[in-house]
Amino acid sequence: MSYRTKLTLSFLAIILLTIILTLLIQRMVIEPQWTEFLAVYSLERRGPELASIVAQNLQRARSWIELRPLLDQLSSLYKVKIFLTDANGDLQVQSRFPEEMQPVQADIDKALQGEIASSEIVLSDGQKADVITSPVYIKNRLVGTLQIIQESASLSGVFAFPLTSPLLIGGVIAAFLSLFLVYFVSRQVTLPISEMKQMALRFSHGDFAARVRISSKDELGELAHVLNEMAQKLEETEKIRKELLANISHELRTPLATVQGYIEALMDGVLPEEKREESLKLILEEVKKTEGLVNSILELSRLEAGAIKMEFRPFDLKSLAKRIRDKLELPFQRKGVNLELQLEEGEMVVMGDADRIGEVLEIFLDNSLRYTERGGTVLLSCFKRGDEALVSVKDNGIGISPEELPRIFDRFYRSTKIPQGEKLGAGLGLAIAKEIIEAHGSKIQVESAPGKGSCFTFGLKLKKN
Repeated sequence: MSYRTKLTLSFLAIILLTIILTLLIQRMVIEPQWTEFLAVYSLERRGPELASIVAQNLQRARSWIELRPLLDQLSSLYKVKIFLTDANGDLQVQSRFPEEMQPVQADIDKALQGEIASSEIVLSDGQKADVITSPVYIKNRLVGTLQIIQESASLSGVFAFPLTSPLLIGGVIAAFLSLFLVYFVSRQVTLPISEMKQMALRFSHGDFAARVRISSKDELGELAHVLNEMAQKLEETEKIRKELLANISHELRTPLATVQGYIEALMDGVLPEEKREESLKLILEEVKKTEGLVNSILELSRLEAGAIKMEFRPFDLKSLAKRIRDKLELPFQRKGVNLELQLEEGEMVVMGDADRIGEVLEIFLDNSLRYTERGGTVLLSCFKRGDEALVSVKDNGIGISPEELPRIFDRFYRSTKIPQGEKLGAGLGLAIAKEIIEAHGSKIQVESAPGKGSCFTFGLKLKKN
Protein backbone atom coordinates (compact mmCIF):
# COMPACT_ATOMS: atom_id res chain seq x y z
CA MET A 1 0.00 0.00 0.00
CA SER A 2 1.45 3.37 -1.03
CA TYR A 3 1.95 6.24 1.39
CA ARG A 4 -0.59 8.32 -0.53
CA THR A 5 -3.25 5.61 -0.14
CA LYS A 6 -2.50 5.36 3.57
CA LEU A 7 -2.84 9.11 3.92
CA THR A 8 -6.16 9.11 2.05
CA LEU A 9 -7.56 6.32 4.20
CA SER A 10 -6.37 8.13 7.31
CA PHE A 11 -8.28 11.28 6.32
CA LEU A 12 -11.42 9.27 5.63
CA ALA A 13 -11.09 7.45 8.94
CA ILE A 14 -10.83 10.79 10.75
CA ILE A 15 -13.97 12.06 9.03
CA LEU A 16 -15.92 8.91 9.86
CA LEU A 17 -14.72 9.03 13.46
CA THR A 18 -15.82 12.66 13.68
CA ILE A 19 -19.28 11.79 12.39
CA ILE A 20 -19.63 8.88 14.82
CA LEU A 21 -18.51 11.02 17.75
CA THR A 22 -20.96 13.75 16.70
CA LEU A 23 -23.82 11.26 16.60
CA LEU A 24 -22.84 9.86 19.99
CA ILE A 25 -22.77 13.34 21.47
CA GLN A 26 -26.15 13.97 19.89
CA ARG A 27 -27.50 10.79 21.45
CA MET A 28 -26.01 11.38 24.89
CA VAL A 29 -26.42 15.16 25.22
CA ILE A 30 -28.96 16.54 22.77
CA GLU A 31 -31.52 13.74 23.10
CA PRO A 32 -32.07 14.25 26.87
CA GLN A 33 -32.49 17.98 26.27
CA TRP A 34 -34.90 17.32 23.44
CA THR A 35 -36.90 14.98 25.63
CA GLU A 36 -37.00 17.63 28.33
CA PHE A 37 -38.21 20.14 25.75
CA LEU A 38 -41.01 17.80 24.69
CA ALA A 39 -42.01 17.35 28.30
CA VAL A 40 -42.23 21.10 28.86
CA TYR A 41 -44.16 21.72 25.68
CA SER A 42 -46.23 18.51 25.77
CA LEU A 43 -49.82 18.15 24.80
CA GLU A 44 -50.86 18.11 28.49
CA ARG A 45 -49.92 21.78 28.66
CA ARG A 46 -50.76 22.73 25.12
CA GLY A 47 -54.30 21.23 25.13
CA PRO A 48 -55.87 23.50 27.78
CA GLU A 49 -54.09 26.55 26.32
CA LEU A 50 -55.53 25.88 22.86
CA ALA A 51 -58.94 25.17 24.39
CA SER A 52 -58.88 28.63 25.98
CA ILE A 53 -57.94 30.24 22.66
CA VAL A 54 -60.75 28.41 20.86
CA ALA A 55 -63.25 29.42 23.59
CA GLN A 56 -62.42 33.10 23.14
CA ASN A 57 -62.88 32.88 19.36
CA LEU A 58 -66.03 30.74 19.72
CA GLN A 59 -67.64 33.41 21.89
CA ARG A 60 -67.28 35.94 19.06
CA ALA A 61 -68.17 33.57 16.22
CA ARG A 62 -71.68 33.28 14.78
CA SER A 63 -71.22 29.61 13.83
CA TRP A 64 -68.83 26.71 14.43
CA ILE A 65 -67.59 26.73 10.85
CA GLU A 66 -66.05 30.18 11.34
CA LEU A 67 -63.43 28.52 13.56
CA ARG A 68 -62.06 26.42 10.67
CA PRO A 69 -59.30 28.96 9.70
CA LEU A 70 -58.21 29.18 13.31
CA LEU A 71 -58.00 25.39 13.64
CA ASP A 72 -56.07 25.10 10.36
CA GLN A 73 -53.67 27.76 11.53
CA LEU A 74 -53.08 26.04 14.88
CA SER A 75 -52.79 22.64 13.15
CA SER A 76 -50.08 23.95 10.81
CA LEU A 77 -48.25 25.73 13.59
CA TYR A 78 -48.07 22.81 16.01
CA LYS A 79 -48.19 19.94 13.46
CA VAL A 80 -51.30 18.44 15.04
CA LYS A 81 -54.84 17.34 14.10
CA ILE A 82 -57.63 19.29 15.90
CA PHE A 83 -61.26 18.27 16.42
CA LEU A 84 -63.92 20.56 17.97
CA THR A 85 -67.18 19.10 19.31
CA ASP A 86 -70.29 20.65 20.90
CA ALA A 87 -71.62 19.96 24.39
CA ASN A 88 -73.30 16.80 23.12
CA GLY A 89 -70.09 15.33 21.78
CA ASP A 90 -71.03 15.86 18.14
CA LEU A 91 -68.18 16.87 15.83
CA GLN A 92 -68.71 20.41 14.54
CA VAL A 93 -65.45 21.36 12.88
CA GLN A 94 -61.94 19.94 12.37
CA SER A 95 -58.63 21.03 10.85
CA ARG A 96 -58.00 20.02 7.26
CA PHE A 97 -54.76 18.07 7.75
CA PRO A 98 -53.96 15.32 8.22
CA GLU A 99 -57.28 14.02 6.91
CA GLU A 100 -56.76 10.32 7.76
CA MET A 101 -56.95 10.91 11.54
CA GLN A 102 -60.23 10.30 13.29
CA PRO A 103 -61.45 11.57 16.69
CA VAL A 104 -61.23 9.35 19.76
CA GLN A 105 -64.78 9.30 21.10
CA ALA A 106 -63.91 7.75 24.47
CA ASP A 107 -61.68 10.73 25.32
CA ILE A 108 -64.36 13.17 24.14
CA ASP A 109 -66.85 11.56 26.53
CA LYS A 110 -64.43 11.99 29.42
CA ALA A 111 -63.85 15.63 28.53
CA LEU A 112 -67.61 16.24 28.53
CA GLN A 113 -67.47 15.21 32.20
CA GLY A 114 -65.11 18.12 32.82
CA GLU A 115 -61.89 16.09 32.78
CA ILE A 116 -58.78 16.43 30.63
CA ALA A 117 -58.37 13.06 28.92
CA SER A 118 -55.15 11.76 27.45
CA SER A 119 -54.33 8.55 25.60
CA GLU A 120 -52.11 7.00 22.95
CA ILE A 121 -53.34 5.47 19.72
CA VAL A 122 -51.82 3.65 16.75
CA LEU A 123 -52.44 5.22 13.34
CA SER A 124 -53.11 3.33 10.15
CA ASP A 125 -49.43 3.53 9.11
CA GLY A 126 -48.33 1.97 12.39
CA GLN A 127 -47.06 5.25 13.84
CA LYS A 128 -48.04 6.00 17.43
CA ALA A 129 -49.86 9.25 18.27
CA ASP A 130 -50.60 11.13 21.49
CA VAL A 131 -54.20 12.31 22.12
CA ILE A 132 -55.26 15.08 24.54
CA THR A 133 -58.88 16.15 24.91
CA SER A 134 -59.83 19.25 26.93
CA PRO A 135 -63.26 20.66 27.84
CA VAL A 136 -64.09 24.09 26.36
CA TYR A 137 -65.74 26.59 28.72
CA ILE A 138 -67.35 29.94 28.04
CA LYS A 139 -68.15 31.82 31.24
CA ASN A 140 -67.78 28.62 33.25
CA ARG A 141 -70.29 26.85 31.03
CA LEU A 142 -69.23 23.70 29.16
CA VAL A 143 -69.86 24.32 25.47
CA GLY A 144 -67.84 21.51 23.92
CA THR A 145 -64.45 19.73 23.70
CA LEU A 146 -61.17 20.31 21.88
CA GLN A 147 -59.24 17.17 20.89
CA ILE A 148 -55.66 17.33 19.66
CA ILE A 149 -53.84 14.39 18.05
CA GLN A 150 -50.10 14.51 17.47
CA GLU A 151 -47.65 11.86 16.23
CA SER A 152 -45.34 10.80 19.05
CA ALA A 153 -42.12 12.84 18.96
CA SER A 154 -39.82 10.18 20.46
CA LEU A 155 -36.17 9.50 19.87
CA SER A 156 -36.23 5.76 19.55
CA GLY A 157 -32.85 5.86 17.77
CA VAL A 158 -30.26 8.30 16.86
CA PHE A 159 -31.28 8.19 13.19
CA ALA A 160 -34.74 9.47 14.13
CA PHE A 161 -33.32 12.82 15.15
CA PRO A 162 -33.82 15.63 12.60
CA LEU A 163 -30.13 16.56 12.65
CA THR A 164 -28.98 13.09 11.64
CA SER A 165 -29.64 13.44 7.92
CA PRO A 166 -27.79 16.76 7.57
CA LEU A 167 -24.90 15.30 9.51
CA LEU A 168 -24.67 12.31 7.21
CA ILE A 169 -24.99 14.47 4.11
CA GLY A 170 -22.31 16.82 5.44
CA GLY A 171 -20.08 13.85 6.23
CA VAL A 172 -20.39 12.51 2.68
CA ILE A 173 -19.62 15.93 1.21
CA ALA A 174 -16.64 16.28 3.56
CA ALA A 175 -15.41 12.85 2.51
CA PHE A 176 -15.43 13.81 -1.18
CA LEU A 177 -13.79 17.14 -0.48
CA SER A 178 -11.15 15.39 1.60
CA LEU A 179 -10.27 13.18 -1.38
CA PHE A 180 -9.34 16.26 -3.41
CA LEU A 181 -7.54 17.78 -0.42
CA VAL A 182 -5.64 14.55 0.25
CA TYR A 183 -4.54 14.38 -3.37
CA PHE A 184 -2.83 17.76 -3.23
CA VAL A 185 -1.52 17.35 0.33
CA SER A 186 -0.23 13.83 -0.28
CA ARG A 187 1.48 14.99 -3.45
CA GLN A 188 3.39 17.59 -1.46
CA VAL A 189 4.35 14.89 1.06
CA THR A 190 5.08 11.97 -1.24
CA LEU A 191 6.98 13.87 -3.94
CA PRO A 192 10.03 14.51 -1.70
CA ILE A 193 9.82 10.92 -0.47
CA SER A 194 9.85 9.66 -4.07
CA GLU A 195 12.89 11.84 -4.77
CA MET A 196 14.61 10.42 -1.67
CA LYS A 197 13.83 6.90 -2.93
CA GLN A 198 15.38 7.68 -6.32
CA MET A 199 18.36 9.22 -4.53
CA ALA A 200 18.86 6.03 -2.49
CA LEU A 201 18.65 3.91 -5.66
CA ARG A 202 21.36 6.03 -7.27
CA PHE A 203 23.46 5.62 -4.13
CA SER A 204 23.13 1.84 -4.46
CA HIS A 205 24.66 2.10 -7.94
CA GLY A 206 27.58 4.18 -6.72
CA ASP A 207 26.25 7.55 -7.91
CA PHE A 208 26.63 9.98 -5.00
CA ALA A 209 25.98 13.16 -6.99
CA ALA A 210 22.19 12.94 -6.49
CA ARG A 211 20.50 15.59 -4.34
CA VAL A 212 16.95 16.12 -3.06
CA ARG A 213 15.26 19.47 -3.74
CA ILE A 214 14.40 21.18 -0.44
CA SER A 215 11.03 22.93 -0.87
CA SER A 216 9.93 23.25 2.78
CA LYS A 217 11.28 23.78 6.27
CA ASP A 218 9.22 21.06 7.97
CA GLU A 219 10.36 17.58 9.05
CA LEU A 220 10.59 16.39 5.43
CA GLY A 221 12.69 19.43 4.58
CA GLU A 222 15.01 18.66 7.50
CA LEU A 223 15.24 15.02 6.38
CA ALA A 224 16.07 16.11 2.84
CA HIS A 225 18.76 18.43 4.22
CA VAL A 226 20.28 15.57 6.26
CA LEU A 227 20.23 13.26 3.23
CA ASN A 228 21.91 15.92 1.10
CA GLU A 229 24.61 16.32 3.74
CA MET A 230 25.04 12.54 3.84
CA ALA A 231 25.30 12.49 0.03
CA GLN A 232 27.94 15.22 0.19
CA LYS A 233 29.98 13.22 2.71
CA LEU A 234 29.59 10.00 0.70
CA GLU A 235 30.71 11.81 -2.42
CA GLU A 236 33.74 13.18 -0.57
CA THR A 237 34.49 9.73 0.88
CA GLU A 238 34.29 8.17 -2.56
CA LYS A 239 36.63 10.83 -3.89
CA ILE A 240 39.06 10.17 -1.03
CA ARG A 241 38.84 6.42 -1.68
CA LYS A 242 39.72 6.88 -5.33
CA GLU A 243 42.53 9.27 -4.43
CA LEU A 244 43.78 6.79 -1.83
CA LEU A 245 43.91 3.95 -4.35
CA ALA A 246 45.69 6.20 -6.83
CA ASN A 247 48.16 7.38 -4.19
CA ILE A 248 48.86 3.87 -2.93
CA SER A 249 49.43 2.69 -6.49
CA HIS A 250 51.78 5.60 -7.12
CA GLU A 251 53.68 5.14 -3.83
CA LEU A 252 54.16 1.41 -4.40
CA ARG A 253 54.98 1.66 -8.08
CA THR A 254 58.28 3.55 -7.59
CA PRO A 255 59.97 1.23 -5.03
CA LEU A 256 58.65 -1.90 -6.77
CA ALA A 257 59.96 -0.68 -10.11
CA THR A 258 63.35 0.03 -8.51
CA VAL A 259 63.48 -3.42 -6.89
CA GLN A 260 62.38 -5.05 -10.13
CA GLY A 261 65.08 -3.23 -12.12
CA TYR A 262 67.91 -4.23 -9.77
CA ILE A 263 66.73 -7.85 -9.55
CA GLU A 264 66.52 -8.16 -13.34
CA ALA A 265 70.00 -6.61 -13.66
CA LEU A 266 71.39 -9.06 -11.12
CA MET A 267 69.73 -12.02 -12.84
CA ASP A 268 70.99 -10.95 -16.27
CA GLY A 269 74.53 -10.40 -14.94
CA VAL A 270 74.56 -6.80 -16.19
CA LEU A 271 75.88 -5.32 -12.94
CA PRO A 272 79.60 -5.66 -12.18
CA GLU A 273 80.53 -7.94 -9.29
CA GLU A 274 81.74 -5.02 -7.15
CA LYS A 275 78.27 -3.35 -7.32
CA ARG A 276 76.24 -6.43 -6.38
CA GLU A 277 76.44 -5.80 -2.64
CA GLU A 278 75.50 -2.14 -3.10
CA SER A 279 72.55 -3.17 -5.28
CA LEU A 280 71.34 -5.63 -2.68
CA LYS A 281 71.48 -2.89 -0.04
CA LEU A 282 69.39 -0.62 -2.27
CA ILE A 283 66.87 -3.42 -2.82
CA LEU A 284 66.66 -4.00 0.93
CA GLU A 285 66.19 -0.25 1.53
CA GLU A 286 63.35 -0.07 -0.98
CA VAL A 287 61.70 -3.18 0.49
CA LYS A 288 61.86 -1.64 3.98
CA LYS A 289 60.43 1.61 2.62
CA THR A 290 57.58 -0.29 1.00
CA GLU A 291 57.02 -2.28 4.18
CA GLY A 292 56.89 0.96 6.20
CA LEU A 293 54.37 2.45 3.77
CA VAL A 294 52.13 -0.61 3.92
CA ASN A 295 52.33 -0.68 7.71
CA SER A 296 51.43 3.01 7.89
CA ILE A 297 48.43 2.49 5.61
CA LEU A 298 47.24 -0.47 7.67
CA GLU A 299 47.74 1.43 10.93
CA LEU A 300 45.79 4.45 9.67
CA SER A 301 42.95 2.26 8.40
CA ARG A 302 42.73 0.42 11.71
CA LEU A 303 42.79 3.70 13.65
CA GLU A 304 39.99 5.15 11.53
CA ALA A 305 37.95 1.95 11.94
CA GLY A 306 38.52 1.91 15.71
CA ALA A 307 40.18 -1.50 15.45
CA ILE A 308 43.21 -0.41 17.47
CA LYS A 309 42.41 -0.24 21.17
CA MET A 310 44.21 2.40 23.17
CA GLU A 311 45.64 1.23 26.48
CA PHE A 312 44.85 4.18 28.71
CA ARG A 313 46.88 4.23 31.91
CA PRO A 314 48.79 6.86 33.89
CA PHE A 315 52.30 7.65 32.61
CA ASP A 316 54.96 10.28 33.21
CA LEU A 317 54.76 12.68 30.26
CA LYS A 318 58.12 14.32 31.05
CA SER A 319 59.92 10.96 31.06
CA LEU A 320 58.33 10.10 27.70
CA ALA A 321 59.41 13.44 26.22
CA LYS A 322 63.00 12.89 27.40
CA ARG A 323 63.05 9.38 25.93
CA ILE A 324 61.81 10.57 22.54
CA ARG A 325 64.34 13.45 22.59
CA ASP A 326 67.19 11.00 23.26
CA LYS A 327 65.93 8.64 20.53
CA LEU A 328 65.90 11.31 17.82
CA GLU A 329 68.88 13.38 18.93
CA LEU A 330 71.31 11.69 16.50
CA PRO A 331 69.31 12.47 13.28
CA PHE A 332 69.04 16.10 14.43
CA GLN A 333 72.79 16.28 15.04
CA ARG A 334 73.53 14.83 11.58
CA LYS A 335 71.48 17.52 9.89
CA GLY A 336 72.70 20.29 12.17
CA VAL A 337 69.33 21.16 13.68
CA ASN A 338 69.10 21.92 17.41
CA LEU A 339 66.60 19.81 19.39
CA GLU A 340 65.67 21.48 22.65
CA LEU A 341 63.47 20.19 25.48
CA GLN A 342 61.53 22.50 27.80
CA LEU A 343 59.69 20.90 30.73
CA GLU A 344 57.68 22.61 33.46
CA GLU A 345 58.72 21.95 37.05
CA GLY A 346 56.84 19.35 39.07
CA GLU A 347 55.16 16.04 38.43
CA MET A 348 53.27 15.65 35.14
CA VAL A 349 51.38 12.35 35.10
CA VAL A 350 48.73 12.07 32.39
CA MET A 351 46.18 9.48 31.26
CA GLY A 352 46.72 7.90 27.87
CA ASP A 353 48.49 5.34 25.74
CA ALA A 354 52.17 6.14 26.24
CA ASP A 355 53.32 4.20 23.14
CA ARG A 356 50.85 6.00 20.86
CA ILE A 357 51.66 9.43 22.31
CA GLY A 358 55.35 8.65 21.78
CA GLU A 359 54.53 7.82 18.15
CA VAL A 360 52.80 11.20 17.76
CA LEU A 361 55.85 13.02 19.18
CA GLU A 362 58.12 11.18 16.77
CA ILE A 363 55.86 12.16 13.84
CA PHE A 364 55.87 15.83 14.84
CA LEU A 365 59.62 15.91 15.46
CA ASP A 366 60.35 14.07 12.21
CA ASN A 367 58.26 16.59 10.26
CA SER A 368 59.94 19.51 12.01
CA LEU A 369 63.37 18.03 11.21
CA ARG A 370 62.43 17.53 7.55
CA TYR A 371 61.11 21.09 7.06
CA THR A 372 63.76 22.92 9.14
CA GLU A 373 66.99 23.93 7.50
CA ARG A 374 70.49 23.42 8.95
CA GLY A 375 71.12 25.71 11.91
CA GLY A 376 67.44 25.84 12.84
CA THR A 377 65.86 24.90 16.16
CA VAL A 378 63.06 22.53 17.17
CA LEU A 379 61.58 22.91 20.65
CA LEU A 380 59.67 20.12 22.41
CA SER A 381 57.86 21.51 25.47
CA CYS A 382 55.44 20.18 28.10
CA PHE A 383 53.54 22.39 30.54
CA LYS A 384 50.33 22.37 32.59
CA ARG A 385 47.22 24.39 31.94
CA GLY A 386 44.21 23.74 34.16
CA ASP A 387 43.45 20.02 34.28
CA GLU A 388 45.49 19.34 31.15
CA ALA A 389 49.12 18.91 30.21
CA LEU A 390 49.89 20.63 26.90
CA VAL A 391 52.52 19.25 24.56
CA SER A 392 53.92 21.35 21.73
CA VAL A 393 56.53 20.90 19.01
CA LYS A 394 57.69 24.24 17.63
CA ASP A 395 60.26 24.93 14.90
CA ASN A 396 61.58 27.89 12.96
CA GLY A 397 61.52 26.06 9.63
CA ILE A 398 59.99 27.04 6.30
CA GLY A 399 56.43 27.04 7.69
CA ILE A 400 53.13 26.12 6.01
CA SER A 401 51.19 28.37 3.63
CA PRO A 402 47.54 29.26 4.47
CA GLU A 403 46.43 27.36 1.35
CA GLU A 404 48.10 24.13 2.48
CA LEU A 405 47.21 24.35 6.18
CA PRO A 406 43.66 22.87 5.91
CA ARG A 407 44.99 19.80 4.05
CA ILE A 408 48.04 18.80 6.09
CA PHE A 409 46.10 16.07 7.94
CA ASP A 410 44.78 14.49 4.72
CA ARG A 411 46.15 11.10 3.79
CA PHE A 412 49.05 11.19 1.33
CA TYR A 413 49.15 14.97 1.33
CA ARG A 414 52.72 16.24 1.12
CA SER A 415 53.95 19.77 0.71
CA THR A 416 56.20 20.24 -2.28
CA LYS A 417 57.97 23.09 -0.50
CA ILE A 418 60.79 21.18 1.17
CA PRO A 419 64.39 22.13 1.87
CA GLN A 420 66.90 21.00 -0.72
CA GLY A 421 68.24 17.50 -0.16
CA GLU A 422 65.24 16.29 1.87
CA LYS A 423 63.09 13.40 0.70
CA LEU A 424 59.31 13.57 0.71
CA GLY A 425 57.57 11.29 3.17
CA ALA A 426 54.55 9.10 2.48
CA GLY A 427 52.11 11.79 3.68
CA LEU A 428 50.52 9.55 6.30
CA GLY A 429 52.24 10.66 9.52
CA LEU A 430 50.04 13.63 10.40
CA ALA A 431 46.88 11.68 9.48
CA ILE A 432 47.94 8.94 11.92
CA ALA A 433 48.79 11.53 14.61
CA LYS A 434 45.37 13.15 14.20
CA GLU A 435 43.54 9.82 14.71
CA ILE A 436 45.61 8.98 17.81
CA ILE A 437 45.07 12.37 19.47
CA GLU A 438 41.33 12.36 18.69
CA ALA A 439 41.13 8.87 20.23
CA HIS A 440 42.47 10.54 23.41
CA GLY A 441 39.62 13.05 23.30
CA SER A 442 41.77 15.98 22.20
CA LYS A 443 42.50 18.03 19.09
CA ILE A 444 45.72 19.09 17.38
CA GLN A 445 46.12 22.86 17.14
CA VAL A 446 48.43 24.16 14.39
CA GLU A 447 49.94 27.61 14.09
CA SER A 448 52.15 28.33 11.11
CA ALA A 449 53.29 31.03 8.73
CA PRO A 450 55.59 30.81 5.69
CA GLY A 451 59.19 31.55 6.67
CA LYS A 452 58.44 31.65 10.40
CA GLY A 453 58.01 27.98 11.23
CA SER A 454 55.19 25.86 12.69
CA CYS A 455 53.86 24.87 16.11
CA PHE A 456 51.81 21.70 16.74
CA THR A 457 50.03 21.51 20.13
CA PHE A 458 47.72 18.98 21.80
CA GLY A 459 46.49 18.35 25.34
CA LEU A 460 46.23 15.30 27.60
CA LYS A 461 44.19 14.95 30.79
CA LEU A 462 46.24 15.06 33.98
CA LYS A 463 45.79 12.17 36.39
CA LYS A 464 43.50 13.10 39.26
CA ASN A 465 45.00 12.63 42.71
